[in-house]
Amino acid sequence: MLLGFGCNVSSIMSTRSISEPKERIVTILVSPFISCSAKLPVYVLIAGTFFGARAGVVIFFLYVLSIVITVLSALLINKLFFKGEPSTLIMELPRYRKPRLSSLILYTWNKGRHFLEKAGTIILGASVVIWFLSYFPTEGTGSFAAMIGKSLEPLFIPLGYTWEMITSLVFGIAAKEVIVSSLTTFFGNLSVSGSSLGAIRTLITPEIALSFLVFVLLYVPCMPTLAVIKNETGSYKYVFFSVFYSLTVAYTVALIVRVVGGFL
Repeated sequence: MLLGFGCNVSSIMSTRSISEPKERIVTILVSPFISCSAKLPVYVLIAGTFFGARAGVVIFFLYVLSIVITVLSALLINKLFFKGEPSTLIMELPRYRKPRLSSLILYTWNKGRHFLEKAGTIILGASVVIWFLSYFPTEGTGSFAAMIGKSLEPLFIPLGYTWEMITSLVFGIAAKEVIVSSLTTFFGNLSVSGSSLGAIRTLITPEIALSFLVFVLLYVPCMPTLAVIKNETGSYKYVFFSVFYSLTVAYTVALIVRVVGGFL
């Protein structure tokens, strides 16, 4: 599970070491709730824009929330779908050794290359698509991106999200890093001094911003994660369950944050 703070893909793949099928499935289904590193730029951007010096506290809250939701989801899924006697997990751990410098350099290089490949393919490609959808057939509210967001806007009225925020969530299913490029594309031309997303402060309140961060934390896993869930479980039903369950949890918790925040 700790691997999920880096990437949910590696976290799910590591469940192969769990011999009990029930526990393996549960771990796979709740792993996406762990806040991966791809979501951190979204936290930094939104929290920095709305919460200033308290941005660190907000980000820490999101990480704690991810752990709490993961644990509660595991208990709920176990109780509803995998009833029975709890099993014990016995693993033989290898001896810990001091890593060699060459191994660290190789590991860092592989991780860096993986990010550059991702940035040069998925993120760059998605950014180009977002730019096209944002400026055609006309710029602004007449664009394809606006049509996508506005078609879903009635569903998000209780949360108070704008069509720009909704569209960025849709694009973020490809890769969570895309949410940042989406928001900066949509709000870039409206920016005010102090932040590249300064204009968004005139459109939504801090409690809506926090609700949005919670939604980003908990909603649908990225496409690579969904693909790994399919490969590791061998069934699309777990993919559909992950999508439906994560959307339900994200919407519910985000709505609670928005409502409670409105009273504070």
